[in-house]
Amino acid sequence: MHSKVMLVRSSSSAWAYVGSANISESAWGRLTVDKKTGNRKVTCRNWECGVLVSTNRSTPAQQTRFALSAAFEGIVPVPMAESANAYGASGTMDPWFYREA
Repeated sequence: MHSKVMLVRSSSSAWAYVGSANISESAWGRLTVDKKTGNRKVTCRNWECGVLVSTNRSTPAQQTRFALSAAFEGIVPVPMAESANAYGASGTMDPWFYREA
């Protein structure tokens, strides 16, 4: 299957994009200003198909992390396992980067 899934969650909600678009200017368009009118416009080179799904679910008060599987259960299948440890400033692990010498 040639589809992309973008899962987003916060402490108050979660939403998913499921579709065919890559995350590129060609797929999503380019925001420009029309020279004649001065109005903003979006120029698209491709047309892609996708849906945006909101779960309208909030984080249970006792949970510090809103698990992807809980956020999308019964709505959008989560095709990966979530890391048990958090990354970033508030987490316990640093992101891994590859650098050539």
